[in-house]
Amino acid sequence: MAGMRLKSGHAFRGTLGIIDLDSSKLHSRAAAIYRHEVIKGATERALDLGFRTELLALRQHAGVNIENILQSNGILGGLILPVHDAQTIVSIDWSRYAIVYTDYNDGLPALHNVCFDKLAAIRMALRRLCELGYRRPGLVLEQSEERYLQHRWSAAFFDVECGHVQKTPESIFTVSEGMCLDFALWFQKYKPDVVIAHNVEVMQWMIDQGARVPETHGFCCLNITKKADFNCAGLDWKARLIGIRGIEQVIAQLQRGEYGIPEQPIRMGVSPHWNEGSTLSMLKTHPHVG
Repeated sequence: MAGMRLKSGHAFRGTLGIIDLDSSKLHSRAAAIYRHEVIKGATERALDLGFRTELLALRQHAGVNIENILQSNGILGGLILPVHDAQTIVSIDWSRYAIVYTDYNDGLPALHNVCFDKLAAIRMALRRLCELGYRRPGLVLEQSEERYLQHRWSAAFFDVECGHVQKTPESIFTVSEGMCLDFALWFQKYKPDVVIAHNVEVMQWMIDQGARVPETHGFCCLNITKKADFNCAGLDWKARLIGIRGIEQVIAQLQRGEYGIPEQPIRMGVSPHWNEGSTLSMLKTHPHVG
């Protein structure tokens, strides 16, 4: 194996793990797509740099020492895919490995991590909506994700200043399971001219309230991965880039001889790509909203 040659011509330098500590039952369709793209990006970039990767679904090894599994597979370090229960990460001894987490990580252990830049995402969305003439955006957030991200989406929404865009506390509606009726009340009361949301099902809720998208109202999706079967306007997170940048960080740690929990964790924010889509139009073509 030491003499193995890869497609890039680099000598084989070692094996890196892509570590999945979650149950696949917890993965939504969007989460599964995200993971696939992260793994693809990490695998391709690792190969370019002389490493091979191995996907380790360690959730399947109940009662088995995870550190032993990593050692037996010759793992030098790797990426940890997002986990629902942070205690899963805490319970593992990472002292022998160069590790990067592919999501936000404010708790312990404080690992280096690569994640999406929420502020850049909201700034990008609001500026484009402002350019199109929208002035009264409404932000619809999922309660579970907003809590998990410690209100970063709403904080970013209010932090970004953009022309004559109107934003008040009533601009945000937080949705949990079975709140379509509450959305209807909010939509009729607040009267947004464009709705920004994670899930495209929110657009159907708008249509149920008489909105015609994009003629009378606009819709912007914060993650178009969740609806890939039509051309929705919004943010393409390019999850493959998370894998690329993450594995580069892992390899950089190996080159520096850095292992375990860092004294000063580094967070790398990756900006999304804007997708113009068919759910927005120039506001001058719209009738008066509200």
